[in-house]
Amino acid sequence: MTVLPFALVPHQTGDLFGRESEFALLEELLDEIPERGGSLCLEGRAGLGKTSLMHWAGRAAMARGFEVWWAEGSLSERDIPFAAVGQLLTPVRDLTARLPRQMRAALDAALGFETTVPAAVDSVTAAFSELVRRLDGVLLLVVDDFQWVDAESAEVLTSSALATRAPGVGLLAACRPAPSSAWSAASAPRWPVHRLRPLSGALGRALVRKVNPTISEPVLNALVTAAAGNPLALVELPAAMSAGESRGAAPGADTLPLSPRLERVYSEQILALPADTRQTLLLAALDDGPPALMTHLAEEERTGLSAAEERGLIRTDPRTGTIRFRHPLIATTVLRLSTSSARRAAHLALAHQLNPNDDRYAWHMAAGLIGPDEEVAALLEGVAERALRRGSPNLAIQSHLLAAQLSTSLDDRARRLTRAAHVGANSLGSLQQASNLLAQARQAQPAALSTVQAATVAAHVLMSTTGELGTAHRMLAPAITSAIHPATRATTGVATTRGPNPVGTWLDPSADSGSATPAAVADALHHLLNLCLYASDDRLWATFDTVVAGLDLADLPDLQLRIDTLADPIRTASRALPRLDSAMAGLSERTDASRIGRVAMAALHLDRVDQVRALLLRQAKDAEAGGPVGPGILALSLLAIQCIKTGHWAEAERCARAGLALCEQSGYLLYTAPFEFSIAMLAAAQGNSEAAGRTCAHLLSWAVPRGVRIAQVYAAHAQTILALGAGDFDRAYREVTSVCQPGTFAPHLAWAIWMSLDVVEAAVLSQHPTEAAAHVEAMHAHQMGALSSRCALVLAGATAIAAPAFDPHLFEAALAVPDAGRWPFDLARIELRYGQGLRRARLTRDARHHLQNALASFEQLSARGWAEQARTELLATSRIKSTRAPTGADPLTAQERVVAHLAATGMANKAIATRLQISPRTVGAHLRNVFGKLGVRTRAALADALAGAQAGAQAGDVAGDVAGDVADAPAVEPGHATDAVPDSPAHPAPRESEPAGDARGRVRAAPARDGEAAS
Repeated sequence: MTVLPFALVPHQTGDLFGRESEFALLEELLDEIPERGGSLCLEGRAGLGKTSLMHWAGRAAMARGFEVWWAEGSLSERDIPFAAVGQLLTPVRDLTARLPRQMRAALDAALGFETTVPAAVDSVTAAFSELVRRLDGVLLLVVDDFQWVDAESAEVLTSSALATRAPGVGLLAACRPAPSSAWSAASAPRWPVHRLRPLSGALGRALVRKVNPTISEPVLNALVTAAAGNPLALVELPAAMSAGESRGAAPGADTLPLSPRLERVYSEQILALPADTRQTLLLAALDDGPPALMTHLAEEERTGLSAAEERGLIRTDPRTGTIRFRHPLIATTVLRLSTSSARRAAHLALAHQLNPNDDRYAWHMAAGLIGPDEEVAALLEGVAERALRRGSPNLAIQSHLLAAQLSTSLDDRARRLTRAAHVGANSLGSLQQASNLLAQARQAQPAALSTVQAATVAAHVLMSTTGELGTAHRMLAPAITSAIHPATRATTGVATTRGPNPVGTWLDPSADSGSATPAAVADALHHLLNLCLYASDDRLWATFDTVVAGLDLADLPDLQLRIDTLADPIRTASRALPRLDSAMAGLSERTDASRIGRVAMAALHLDRVDQVRALLLRQAKDAEAGGPVGPGILALSLLAIQCIKTGHWAEAERCARAGLALCEQSGYLLYTAPFEFSIAMLAAAQGNSEAAGRTCAHLLSWAVPRGVRIAQVYAAHAQTILALGAGDFDRAYREVTSVCQPGTFAPHLAWAIWMSLDVVEAAVLSQHPTEAAAHVEAMHAHQMGALSSRCALVLAGATAIAAPAFDPHLFEAALAVPDAGRWPFDLARIELRYGQGLRRARLTRDARHHLQNALASFEQLSARGWAEQARTELLATSRIKSTRAPTGADPLTAQERVVAHLAATGMANKAIATRLQISPRTVGAHLRNVFGKLGVRTRAALADALAGAQAGAQAGDVAGDVAGDVADAPAVEPGHATDAVPDSPAHPAPRESEPAGDARGRVRAAPARDGEAAS
């Protein structure tokens, strides 16, 4: 007979989060019981899943054919002898008929069926042991809440055959940790003990999401914090919330809706305490920092806490004066069991212990009030702004919301709700929460949405979720204009022609004084700048430039910095470099997330994002773990682009795909564009034309109808790289010139800085030397090399590539640029063109060195098309004389062999000519020679003829030479981590650039000729 207190239904291990090790341990116990017996005690606080694990073990044992007997300790039966033994044996009492009469009588006495003879522990133990020994089959005893099992039953279970690991008998118990005084020596379990741990934060978030998929981020954070990894709390708390509560703001500890199961866990113990002790616990539950509460307690109050400590509810430290609850839900239960008047009185008592300048003073005063109070509401606004500066946006939102509740006027209430929405949208990226708060502000005061702050939030939500940039601009620009002092507006309504006005003098005195602050208008301008960057529309930029031209931004340094480095950086960024470096040095983990993102974005086109990489990685990880989404999305986009530039392409793809998933999950559709660009760019650089084309097409189909014109630049950039790698230089020139005109840098197109090498390379290779030279001249005119080491490398490399005549010294100058090795893809491209030039100058040995360097870098990056170009050039540097070949050797010259190889792949004469930088007529001449020497008449037979020709003696000579050249290419140095952030891919060390004339085999003063035929 199997006795189970649960339904016989399947139960999968996946139903319990984070308990894989416990399931494995239970499986091991069940495996051991038939042959060796076994026992195990699961120890853990209430709600950690002990009972669920035991139910699973019981079902698994039954599935194996075990007998399963169940008992459960309880406080009400703790003083009743043999109560637990009775639970185990009463359902199977008929089995006692197998025992001798005396043993049967002992068990009957224990079970209460025999009252004439008292039950003795030794007799009951012996009878119980004999009963389980005589059973047919395997037995598992399951005893829950062992800490409440009566002493007699505990003695039977710990002294019977179970203690000697009798084969075929096992025991699984569960107990809560308790002070040593809570159990007698007899009742303490004597078996192996496994302690259950709380769930990790990530598992806790996943469990809450499973119970309530639509829960808002602030509520999710509050519940995970309150539950402290307790699975019961993580399941019961979200289940007990209404739909409105689960989608609202973060609840306080005294408003968490505890389910009946959670209340029962702790309420019985709390209600058994003296009233004075419960009042002290109420103060402790509401206290949230120094000075320690115990320093203000009388001696009798401190003594009263010992009862709570003995029950395992709290821990006290008389030395420091701290009182800590053993689980956050104990404090929550204390609050739930108190009256509202008692809580208000306790809050006021705590407030009077604090300095009025302490943020906690405002919180406790607010909690102690019954009605509105403008003075306390103003204090809370100060708390919110300080919290935001410390990088605590959740606390800032809660402070603004509480201030709104205490506001005495509808205007102030609407203003504070709008400010909360603004923080939610900017610092947390919670677009739905921001929309809800704006709706509440409009209900309080319909005119609230006409303020600059409300328009900023509304425009941010609109452009982020729909990409409708034109509509967002029509919403935001007039709001900024209306907040500016009339003296700064021209007849168009937005600007002045009399010069800039200092901050504070350009605000319209008729505008709402609470919302049209310099900071609010500056924030609106930040968003307008972002909008213009994505729109890439001259008309919108004209509006922005006109507004900004009428303002003195000296007191708004972050805005001035971003304008200088993002709006038109080729012309204005150099003057901002010292300010950018200073701003980045001042960032820390406590800096507001939105400011970290804004400063990091200012570093994008100046190639300095790595300086704040650790902060961005933290924001990205927080977002992926369920934290603030908006800052994480921006961080991932900046990291992906920087990793593309620095050659860490695997990490770039991981960041791009993680960011794209976050955007799609959270509704940030506009910001999918930079992630799709990164994915397309990586596919293009690695020669995956199908993936690059598909991603670009998807990007353009969504973005172009919505006016997100930067997407056209993104797509052209990726397609240019794809075409250059494939050797289709005419197409590359068409793609790059569709967005970047050679010889000029269009205003407000910051992306042109990154694409400048592409413009020059595509122009030179597609036979547009004049345009290439003009673009190099423009790069020099704007002193682009001063912006970053990458820009210096690109400028020097472009100068060498576009030179009218091949000049090794120009290429050497490019390779000698400091930190050139940080940009391996750009460096390899320059070395490839250098090697090509050296080969054509008959400096084959030096050409081979640089081509090998380029090939090694391209292969490490998996840039297949570029690597093939380097291999083709290396093939042409093989040591084959241009004389008649001996019998059995390859009859082709090096150049003929390269042309034949390309023709055999299906390339047309013009494409071969473009790839090798020779004329189509020369290609035709080479092919005529090849056909004659190999005895073929069509290209279809060329591949077989080439294979046959290489089967001779020359195959071993030349193939080994080329293979050895490639194999001898210098390997990239091993990687090393650039920072101590865990779980982030290590950055391989860049290949350092050496000064001219070093051991890299650069051009010598009098280079020796190798004697091979030049093209």
